[in-house]
Amino acid sequence: MPARGGAFWVLIGVGAILRASATIGSCAVATAIVHTLWTDGAGRLVATWYLVLPAFALVVLNGIGLLGELKLCGVAVRVNRRLRRSALPAPARVRSVGQRLGLITTVERAPDDHVFALTYGLWRPRIVLSDGLLARCSDDELAAVLEHEAEHVRARDPLRILLSRFAVLRSPFMPALAHLAQRARCDAELAADRRAACRVGPAVLARALLVASAPPPPLAGGVAAGFGDRDIFEARVQQLEGVRPVWGRPTRRAVAISAGGVLLISWFVVAASLTASLLHPYCG
Repeated sequence: MPARGGAFWVLIGVGAILRASATIGSCAVATAIVHTLWTDGAGRLVATWYLVLPAFALVVLNGIGLLGELKLCGVAVRVNRRLRRSALPAPARVRSVGQRLGLITTVERAPDDHVFALTYGLWRPRIVLSDGLLARCSDDELAAVLEHEAEHVRARDPLRILLSRFAVLRSPFMPALAHLAQRARCDAELAADRRAACRVGPAVLARALLVASAPPPPLAGGVAAGFGDRDIFEARVQQLEGVRPVWGRPTRRAVAISAGGVLLISWFVVAASLTASLLHPYCG
């Protein structure tokens, strides 16, 4: 099992803290505001406007984040449905190579002349190879692609991609988390390359990368793990050359904005708690 960095789990942990804080604070504020309007009228809300406004901003941000997550879930469902409907059974050549490698993963064929290989599906990931890829790959290069995608299946990387995007959606004021999400994505690709290199050799994997170094097709929708991801191509080549990839750090501006975002959201949460306590003690 290829080792991965901890960027993904740090991202998920921060996202979970932000989601829990925003959700609990929003529920408390909404309950308190409704109770106050029902019992005391709007006058009491106006009297505590300096707390109500930032607390209400937290409710709005939480709602925007929830809508974004629902929209992203819809995209994932549509992408998986579209790929499943268009996919065809893998040809005998692919089945033969898969049996030689001992793969038990479902492999399908996409009737598309573009060169791509994808792993899609949140709960039961499967691999899809395009006709364009199959036409250009030798059997050895095909084996490298299958081994690479098999690691995405094992780690359920489509689900990880979706969860990472959830975390970034919940933190619009923290660009450093977007950098962390890119790092987690790169860790996944490098781990898959290490598995493929161990099974078929670095030279074969390098040839497969040259053949399939194309961006994922639009039908991937940003929620499928693709073989030819150009955004991190340089890091993958460095690893094949035996050089440890050097990770760039977030810019000072991104760190400063993220720190300000932490303070802002912290103030929103504190204001939500104070507002709930003042308006409706049982919610505080």
